[in-house]
Amino acid sequence: MKKNLILILLSFFLIHTGQILAQNYPNKTIRLVVPSAAGGTIDIIARGVVQKMSESLKQPIIIDNRPGASGIIAMDIVAKSLPDGYTLILATSGTFAANLISHNKLPFDIIKDFSPVSIITESTFALAIHPSLQINSLQDFTNLAKSKPNTITYGSFGIGSISHILTESFNIQAGIQLTHIPYKSGPDTLNGLIGGQVSSSMDALTVLLPQLKSKRIQILAIGNTKRSPLAPDIPTFIELGYTGYTAMVWYGLFAPGNTPKDIISKLNSEIMKSLAESETKEKLQSIGLNPIGSSPDGLAQQIKLDIEKFTAISSVSKFVQP
Repeated sequence: MKKNLILILLSFFLIHTGQILAQNYPNKTIRLVVPSAAGGTIDIIARGVVQKMSESLKQPIIIDNRPGASGIIAMDIVAKSLPDGYTLILATSGTFAANLISHNKLPFDIIKDFSPVSIITESTFALAIHPSLQINSLQDFTNLAKSKPNTITYGSFGIGSISHILTESFNIQAGIQLTHIPYKSGPDTLNGLIGGQVSSSMDALTVLLPQLKSKRIQILAIGNTKRSPLAPDIPTFIELGYTGYTAMVWYGLFAPGNTPKDIISKLNSEIMKSLAESETKEKLQSIGLNPIGSSPDGLAQQIKLDIEKFTAISSVSKFVQP
């Protein structure tokens, strides 16, 4: 009886404290942890969307770039921060679902230690090749790969990274075998492709387009359900016969686990408001990103779907870090 009373009082205290925090939130600077170096796609999203949020919340939002270890360094910082809404993280399907299946042990619980706020936007990935392959289509690429198994190389952002998983997913569907060359980061992978150290790579369309325009690479197909207005001449994988194959990466905002729901709701409302601004929309669309927005439950559900999808792929390919 005494134990039950203590639990009831503790629950009341936590709820009441959470309500007080939410009513006064925010009243100081917010830190947004970004798991990449400055200048990357996720950093551009953070600065573009958060700028409007900062104005509306009337508090500065400081970007804290923490690259490395496939986003695990940044995620660990946020997982161990106070759940008061003053430390947030902008993460991706790679830093969440991909890390879960590619690491035997993480220093945090992806589900329990984070509170989803909203999906912000999504990016289309595309398959690019070095011109030295001397082919002009996805069909040529798969034919060459089938005639010479394991001779065509592909670069990724690292073992278990989103680029690794998306490429292996296509390889399985196409029935081809490529040799994987893992790099430490996206920029390193791109440099390897441009330099011809690897023959192919799956990367964000926004990252690949400048290299396409300078004719350093070719893009064979994009992973969206429809063609991109930024590259209308490039077909989708679906158009080319790979029904159901998409290569999309979402970017979402999270707070530490157990952050009061009222704070999560306020942050979600601010994101939706920011995404509705024409300036924010145009900024994202100009670099090939699709503004989305979602409920916290919508983001939580997306993570579960990705974990199921990536786990199924991992049963065929090896993604676990050595």
